[in-house]
Amino acid sequence: MVEAEGAVVAAHFGSVVGEMAVLWHAVGIADRSELAKLELRGVPEFVSQSAEYLSGTAVRAGGVMRTKGAWWLPIAPDRMMILCEPRRRDELANSLEEIASPTERASWVDVTGDYAAIALVGPNAEALLETAGADDDVQVPPEGCLRDTRLAGRAALLVRETPWEFLLVVRRAEAVEMWLALDSIGADLGIGNVGHEAIEHSEIGTATIARQVRAQTAR
Repeated sequence: MVEAEGAVVAAHFGSVVGEMAVLWHAVGIADRSELAKLELRGVPEFVSQSAEYLSGTAVRAGGVMRTKGAWWLPIAPDRMMILCEPRRRDELANSLEEIASPTERASWVDVTGDYAAIALVGPNAEALLETAGADDDVQVPPEGCLRDTRLAGRAALLVRETPWEFLLVVRRAEAVEMWLALDSIGADLGIGNVGHEAIEHSEIGTATIARQVRAQTAR
């Protein structure tokens, strides 16, 4: 265990090199519950405009925007969930307070204790999610989008950043069951536990892969 961004996380599960191999050739599963989770709630237009002001860019319905260490997730017209690295939590909370406190059109709440986050990264991640959602006819969202869905019979907010990177936001009370279910379903796909160090190193690589995939698609 190590401290990262002010939170205690699993650094690795024995071998960072081995975990990187899992990320590149199969699918890695990682606990990202250290991420802070805030929600802005209120009049849809005000929520949308406030999110654009704070993030510096428009956040479209059904889309995902990641900027400056935070994920902006429009989970409903009147609700914007913000996932952020622990170091940014207080800064964003203060900004939300400044926006919401002078008006009755919005409020904000810290829901970190209510939700857990699970990352799935690797070329087999999409196949794992399709298998986990087969009973509910789950459609995996395209890159840069999110979708409310059910996986292994449990509710989840499924966020897709790149072709290989997914983030699941689930009720904390169901997080362990979700993890165990995904681990079991992914056995034939080479799933493996990965720690913070491997995930951190993988972000550069998956970003490069995403650019390559976009370039090939555009041809």
